[in-house]
Amino acid sequence: MRTTRHALERLADQNPVVTAHRDTGSAENQALAEIFGHSRDTYDTPRHSRAPVLVAAAMTAAITIAGTLGIAVVRGSGNDGDDKSAQSAFVLPDASASPYELAPFDGAAGMPSPLMFVAFDRPVTSSDLFGSLAASAASQPPDRGEGRFEYFNTREWGFYTLQTQDGEVFDHGIAESTREDWRAADGSGRTVTTEDGRIDAVEVPPQPAAPGIVVAQTDSVDETRRLLREGKAQWTSTQWFEAYIASWAAKILSPMEQAAYLQELGELPNVEVAGEVTDRAGRSGVAASTSSADIRTVLIFDPGTGALLDFERIALSTSAVEVPVPIPSTVGYTVFLDRGYTPAEGERP
Repeated sequence: MRTTRHALERLADQNPVVTAHRDTGSAENQALAEIFGHSRDTYDTPRHSRAPVLVAAAMTAAITIAGTLGIAVVRGSGNDGDDKSAQSAFVLPDASASPYELAPFDGAAGMPSPLMFVAFDRPVTSSDLFGSLAASAASQPPDRGEGRFEYFNTREWGFYTLQTQDGEVFDHGIAESTREDWRAADGSGRTVTTEDGRIDAVEVPPQPAAPGIVVAQTDSVDETRRLLREGKAQWTSTQWFEAYIASWAAKILSPMEQAAYLQELGELPNVEVAGEVTDRAGRSGVAASTSSADIRTVLIFDPGTGALLDFERIALSTSAVEVPVPIPSTVGYTVFLDRGYTPAEGERP
């Protein structure tokens, strides 16, 4: 739903700040004063380890700026290990305002607008949010289609750099692409990427499974969670977010696997509920994030199915990105558009 109210006024309404004196200037100045009157959240999480950028066209994925926009967030508390898919699900409250619509964006021409989150009309913990998403995921039927190939359709935006053999960056730019993947059980298949009107098709050899993927089918969400936790006792929240993203991008998770992952994410510390949001494909979702010293990682989910719609990364310091951008800035995102099963490469569900 489009709104004609000034965005700054709407943000101020969502996050009222009691002040001793109100500026008698314009409504816009008053809204700015209220928004920036919020103190910024602090985090005590391990420093994010940034992988080196590949020599040719390495794209970082994307993220968002909840704290700097003054949007209220609620820190989650842990939950117990019960199988929540069998319990009555927490019902997410309504948003406190109408969702925002993102302005049209030419990804190859410049930086994307920050996502605009709308807080729920009452506090929601990360345990509540992920418990609700897990219950939705567990009740879903298998993904549509039949055949031995898993099909994925994504859209990606991010930076690329060109470097010397010594690692010195001598050029950089912005790239936006769409991608279709067909993957067999051993990871082999075909990838077709479209960028700037150019189509590149690559035959992919067998690949190892993404970290954290549960291959063996189990009889319960609790057993699947036990397998997920093996060898990960010291993992940070950022590591869990990254493992989940890698698993979702590499494999069609069963409803049980998805529910297990979501319940696990709901027990993590330093996870914030951002509220409702419209993703880069114009879909309504709910968002949660976690931060390291350098990067904020945002996940956007379909509240009705528990499916991951979009993930984004926001640079929180100059050491998080090798190109000159304002800090904080979205430095990459991936939108998951479609998935299912097909009998052959090149076919769609």
